[in-house]
Amino acid sequence: MGNVNPLISVLLVDDDRFSREVIRQILTSFFSHIYIVEAASGEEAIERINLLSSMSSICYGDAGLVNFDFIFLDVFMPEMDAVSFFHAAYLTKAREVSKVVLVSGGDEGVLNAIFKYSKLLGWSAISCVDKSKLPHSMIETYALMQKIVKNKV
Repeated sequence: MGNVNPLISVLLVDDDRFSREVIRQILTSFFSHIYIVEAASGEEAIERINLLSSMSSICYGDAGLVNFDFIFLDVFMPEMDAVSFFHAAYLTKAREVSKVVLVSGGDEGVLNAIFKYSKLLGWSAISCVDKSKLPHSMIETYALMQKIVKNKV
């Protein structure tokens, strides 16, 4: 089999438009076949997840439910932070399917605690990205994403 580049789907959740744009540019420079959906809040992210799930069930039935490969989730957002998002989206297929990358410019200790907590809830958190160190803080995440994408083929 030749070099196959599968389409990667990302839900990018951050209340800061500039941060979303920077992460979008980094991701599109890393991957040639990437589809990015943006959400400016946790509530909007859940709407996007539910929309994708309902569209896929219409097209493919229950057996064909698809979801985002990766969710880049800002930890500190007004109204619905990452912990609240994990609880609110608990029953969606995203918890079973999507790999979560936590994004923050805040306290590393808090970030690590939320990372561990998300795993306790059954989410597949794979990495943390420090906004203040972009693009360098994305290198380890890129390597993890590459491994996951390679297994997708």
